Amino acid sequence: MMREVIAAPFAVVALFSGNGFPPARYVAKATTFTQSFALPALMLSLYYPVWIYFSLPLSIVVLVLGVISGFHYIKDVRKINE
Repeated sequence: MMREVIAAPFAVVALFSGNGFPPARYVAKATTFTQSFALPALMLSLYYPVWIYFSLPLSIVVLVLGVISGFHYIKDVRKINE
């Protein structure tokens, strides 16, 4: 969610500027892929505590990838709007 919070204002600017959106980067795709495993693991850890050993490190990886992806998105939107 951090990536979405960081990138949302810049996506609105890109939408209304008419310049379009930047292409997707591999780090954004890796974030989405990792999220697809982290969220179910977090839900499983609510009922099966042993899953916390898988979901916690995976969530940290998603956090780091999401922040990196968000900053790349901001940089790309700024480049398009220049």
